[in-house]
Amino acid sequence: WYARDTSRKIKAVFKSRMENGQRCSGAFPYGYLPDPGHKGQWVIDEEAAAVVRRVFRMVIEGQGVTAIARALRTEQVPIPSEHWKRLGVPVRSAGYADPYAWSPTTVGYILNRPEYMGKKVLGKTVSESYKSKKHRRTTPEERHVFDGAVPVIVDEETWHNAQRLRR
Repeated sequence: WYARDTSRKIKAVFKSRMENGQRCSGAFPYGYLPDPGHKGQWVIDEEAAAVVRRVFRMVIEGQGVTAIARALRTEQVPIPSEHWKRLGVPVRSAGYADPYAWSPTTVGYILNRPEYMGKKVLGKTVSESYKSKKHRRTTPEERHVFDGAVPVIVDEETWHNAQRLRR
């Protein structure tokens, strides 16, 4: 009962924070860095943001995610984990052999992030039960979206054009 009650209280705190637009996670997307002056805020990492803008531009020019990944690998652009590692930001997974091994999946994740057009999206996953480690992805209606809460890397028109062209 103690574990169940504690889980319920923690979920309530997280839900309240999300409804108020406060992040519950320390994670941030490629292209941003945590703002040292304001906890929970992000600033644009210009080096990585240039790569993000380039990825969107390449999609609009008609290239697919595999071709984009191949081009970034050929030019030896560091993958997000390697980029953060070089900046001294704690990285969750350092289990990669090649620091330039861009994959189509990584490029696809970048293209799917609404944060790049200035939207803060909270509550993407929820825990099913305190007894298991299983999480489920929430539906877009269940998520908390805040426009203009994040610095813009890619304008909204470019982001939507890239989504349309990928379909």
